[in-house]
Amino acid sequence: MFLLTKTKKYKNLGAIALNKSLSLLNILAKPGNISLYPDIVMKYLEGLKALADPTRFKLLNLLRESQLNVAEMVQLMDMGQSRISRHLKILLDAGLITLTKEGLWSYYALARDSENARLLSRLDYLFLEDAGLVKQRARVVRISQERRQKTRQFFDSIASDWGSLKNELFDEEQVSCKILSYIKPARSAADLGCGNGDLLPLLSKSSEKVIGVDQSPSMMEKARGLAGENTAIELRLGELEHLPLRDGEVEAVVMKMVLHHLPHPEVGILEASRILKPRGKLVIFEFLPHQRVEMQERYGDTWLGFSGEQIKSWIKKAGMKCELSHEMGLKKDIHAAFYVAVKSI
Repeated sequence: MFLLTKTKKYKNLGAIALNKSLSLLNILAKPGNISLYPDIVMKYLEGLKALADPTRFKLLNLLRESQLNVAEMVQLMDMGQSRISRHLKILLDAGLITLTKEGLWSYYALARDSENARLLSRLDYLFLEDAGLVKQRARVVRISQERRQKTRQFFDSIASDWGSLKNELFDEEQVSCKILSYIKPARSAADLGCGNGDLLPLLSKSSEKVIGVDQSPSMMEKARGLAGENTAIELRLGELEHLPLRDGEVEAVVMKMVLHHLPHPEVGILEASRILKPRGKLVIFEFLPHQRVEMQERYGDTWLGFSGEQIKSWIKKAGMKCELSHEMGLKKDIHAAFYVAVKSI
């Protein structure tokens, strides 16, 4: 039996979370079931104990909105780092959150696939109906906006050098030719995160309409210069997680070395699927996992590559089928892969 006080608002929420979640244990607690599922029972008990603490409840609320690092949570919670880290450790051990280390940074997120992730899904209404928790999540949105602003400023600052920076890593012409071979023929195409627009004129040779999207105004200026008087090319300023395109607007989408810059790469793939017509093609060219931490500062990378399994799982969740994947060795002993996916009808 847990002793719960109701002297504070979030202690009340923690108590409600605990009491409601106890129903998940009722079946397991019947005679014979505990001996059959001892590990599951103990894991649920860990989750229930973690949920009953008001500080941990608020941390989970923050992570509902976005994955965060410790520094961001310290800022949002107005609490010392050691205290935050202690609570995060408890949530990790309970299987309620996950930790991903990417070079210089470590990101925490809500668990999606663990046994105790079910506890959180059953308590959605507690997070959604409380005005204080909604207000707290709004602060996370501001943090995400600040991240995007920093990324935008970075790419504005290196727009003039972007071509040479890319050539430090791979042969642009070789990669572009491979991409073009995968998407032909397509009457309309979009290059998401088009940067200085070097792929757009090539795409326009086989497409009647080509849309380039980037969040950096300076990159857009460079792309306009390359496009010149080419009327097939249209440029749109916008974010890849909120694309300025209609549902089903294009037949082909290219995402060349952009996912590792996005806070939520899986959302970028969902958006790419949204703007594709049925049977439309998505071509992704992306780093495989590596340990070149210095790339986070030099190239503005957020993630140090992705496994093929991870990319394919995002493609599947976005309603597409990965029909082809092909690895390629790059410079600096780094590897990347092409993925060609087709949207379902």
